[in-house]
Amino acid sequence: MQAGATLSLNSTPVKATATDDGVDLEININGEIVSMDARLLIGCDGAHSWTRRNFKMGRPNEMMIGFQTEVQGYEGKNRWLEMYSGSAIAPGFFAWVIPSGFGSHRIGVWSTPNRLDGKSVEQCYEDLLNHEMWQDRFENITETARYCGPIPSGMVKKTVSNRVILLGDAAGMAKPT
Repeated sequence: MQAGATLSLNSTPVKATATDDGVDLEININGEIVSMDARLLIGCDGAHSWTRRNFKMGRPNEMMIGFQTEVQGYEGKNRWLEMYSGSAIAPGFFAWVIPSGFGSHRIGVWSTPNRLDGKSVEQCYEDLLNHEMWQDRFENITETARYCGPIPSGMVKKTVSNRVILLGDAAGMAKPT
């Protein structure tokens, strides 16, 4: 911020045009259209990136869906990452348990809609927790948060364009956990 960046919370982009000198922007801030310019526009605006679509920078190869919870009470082995696979749990991909600090763990699963065969990723998560081989590991957990959403896979063709750069999910550079 000290170098001149502007942070506009509770705002949505309306229009953006790249020029040789920068990017001309119009954003909606609480119902008011505000014009501004920038030397560089960094699109870190998620899996369904407005920036990526506005500047026609391509699409990720595949869109997956992930489901993850934050839990207390999981008894893992020495704070190790655990991975689970199998079509009953994470069709085509994997599920995980990751220590996240202070006795907390993240438990998640991801797949693609075409591999789920009508199931939801939440149902895959429940199948993991109730699987006869592992259910005893999960019996004492208490869920403290849950998250679900799209996970882009495969970088877009153009992550950099004239005065515009994409990062993170917007660029298809995703890490689901």
